[in-house]
Formats: sequence, structure tokens, C-alpha cells
Amino acid sequence: MQEILLACIFLFVKHPYDVGDRVDIDTKSYTVAKMALLSTNFKRTDGKFVWIGHNILATKVIENSKYPILFAGSH
Repeated sequence: MQEILLACIFLFVKHPYDVGDRVDIDTKSYTVAKMALLSTNFKRTDGKFVWIGHNILATKVIENSKYPILFAGSH
């Protein structure tokens, strides 16, 4: 239950990205491909896809080229 609450806060309150945005997470670049309740599907620069859980993303610094703000899990 706590994971679902954290995912909702991450998606709807922090809302660090939208589908199609280019983001940098841990010095790696991705394009947001699909968002689900508990995870996001990213396309890497090599064309491969990776799913990352929102419980993990909530602890990362996410730099979105669309927004000039850094999102961090501690804020």
C-alpha cells in the first residue's frame, strides 16, 4: 500500500516528466516512453527500453530538458 501511495505522490504531485520528455537520471539520458502507476518505461539512447519503478525514481535526481528544474526524491 505504501508503494502505491508513493507512486501517486511521485506521478501526480511531483510530476517530473511527461511522455515524450527527454530526461537525465544518474548521468544517463532517456526519453519517457510510457507511464504506468508503479513504474515508467524509458527509451535509452541506444534504442533499448527500460522500466524503472517509481519507488526508485523518487530517490533520484531527474533532470528534464523541458523544465529547468531538478527533481530529487528528498524535496
